[in-house]
Amino acid sequence: MNDRTDNPSDKDPASDSTAERAIEAGTDQPAGATTESPADVTVNPSVNASTDAADPSAAPAATPIAATPAAPRSRRFAIAIVAMGGQGGGVLADWFVALAEGQGWIVQTTSVPGVAQRTGATIYYVELFEPTPGETAAPVLALMPGSGDVDLVIAAEWMEAGRAIMRGLVTPDRTTLVASTHRAYATVEKMVPGNGMADSTAVQQAADLAARSLIAFDMAQIATDNGTVVSAALFGAVAGSGALPFELAAYESAIRAGGVGVDSSLRGLQAAYTAAQAQREGLQSEAAASVAATEGAAALTESLSTHTTESLDDASVRPSLELPVGELGTRIAALPEPAQAFALEGTRRCVDYLDLDYAREYLERLEQVAAQLPDAELITELARWLALRMCYEDPVRVADLKVRASRFADIRQEVKAADRQIIHHTEFMHPRWEEIIDTVPVKWSEKLQSSKLIKNLLMRWFDKGLLFRTSTVRGFVSVWFLSRRHGWRRQSPRHLREMQAIDQWIAAAVRLGQGSIALGRAVVRSARLIKGYGDTHARGINLYQRLEGLANRLAGRPDGGAILDYLIDAALADADGTELDKAIAELNEHDANRESVATIAGESA
Repeated sequence: MNDRTDNPSDKDPASDSTAERAIEAGTDQPAGATTESPADVTVNPSVNASTDAADPSAAPAATPIAATPAAPRSRRFAIAIVAMGGQGGGVLADWFVALAEGQGWIVQTTSVPGVAQRTGATIYYVELFEPTPGETAAPVLALMPGSGDVDLVIAAEWMEAGRAIMRGLVTPDRTTLVASTHRAYATVEKMVPGNGMADSTAVQQAADLAARSLIAFDMAQIATDNGTVVSAALFGAVAGSGALPFELAAYESAIRAGGVGVDSSLRGLQAAYTAAQAQREGLQSEAAASVAATEGAAALTESLSTHTTESLDDASVRPSLELPVGELGTRIAALPEPAQAFALEGTRRCVDYLDLDYAREYLERLEQVAAQLPDAELITELARWLALRMCYEDPVRVADLKVRASRFADIRQEVKAADRQIIHHTEFMHPRWEEIIDTVPVKWSEKLQSSKLIKNLLMRWFDKGLLFRTSTVRGFVSVWFLSRRHGWRRQSPRHLREMQAIDQWIAAAVRLGQGSIALGRAVVRSARLIKGYGDTHARGINLYQRLEGLANRLAGRPDGGAILDYLIDAALADADGTELDKAIAELNEHDANRESVATIAGESA
């Protein structure tokens, strides 16, 4: 079947469940709630409701008929697997078939693929039927899941779980929901200039209400840790959930019957089974979470002490660096506690981006602001956005990221290449010609700027972008050579401009924050507009500069911080600034009306 099942406009109106409205509107209405069933009301048809029960003339009550014991019924389980193409949903469905047949059950599976072979939404439906002893007639099984008729929903991604709830497949009286909480971001989420990620908390709230039982954790990470695919972790989570009446050994036998990637799949199955059992039985405590967080912080500190976050063969390694955790660790610990995690990550980024002294510059700026404005929230925001601004993307940084060993490893993993397979990949770079000139020291940059020949050559080369096949020696060396120019960065015109702009941004946040801490925080958050390189960076700078003047205009207003945050969100809504123009027009109109009212009031007085 080629029907697209993930389009909300195509769904049956009857499936417009309360869970869908909870996701869209953020309500706490229980999903799947229904009106009272007639079976819940006792009615005696022989007695008129208006007749007194003590009246002797009333008709006698009907004699109840003794219930006949029902014959033993066969067990049936309906399973819906919602996933995206490439996540192994078909393999998971095949495992369920092998599982059921291995136990002597009758099983049927169908699939409804999405438009795309990879990353397109898919639904696999599996129906299991335990035959009744002595019954010879074959059961009639369904081809698609029906609302209110699904016992187990398996979601290979968190938003797929949300879509399953919206379709009405998850009901509180029947359904066990097993879902991986990781995100695979959709194209529409990535297209937004700002944070276009869908709200995962809405799915969590809806799942808590809609499912009879919920097993949810990051199964993709478990799969990665065990060298397998997410379908193996999902299979193990189902085993640990107890939703099906089969022992763990039966699940293991189903994987062995597949004959492909057995060892790694079994490891992923066992790990997810253990995690699901722990979640099911409530064995995960706050103490365990605290230990995990402490271990994570310790690992990050250890990575700082070795001055590298990559393997020794990585192109980003600076062998001369040695990060004294004692010195910088003490400085980080002196910052407000909420800011320390961001400060630690920011320090790591600055070391990786340039050198140890650059990390010290980062902490020095944080310390100066903390001394003037001891506001924990502002310092936390500053620790985050200052690190991103100081580690700005220029052609050198982009080239550095493209030739890292970890990137090549990620590509091989993504395409599932075997060890001896050769992968050809082509990198695209589209910097502006001005950015190329900005990467060299100032004295050279001025000479290049004055040369019309150089400018014309650069414009011709970079106007439409460049393609580098980094799987070849020539292509790799070209990008690698550019990535090694980071030593010039401090003497480049771009770096000098960026540092000056950062200092002006911090000064504005301190100055305005002393009058209104909310406005100071909003000024810090305005750095969200500045990102990327090339045309993306140019557009962000243009929007940021427009808001920079408006921030000064909002000084002294009690609602200044809220207004600036509103303008920032408007600027992030689209790349061309249309929404920002509308928001500024609204602000101007509001201020004009306020001044008119004030003038009238003054004249009346």
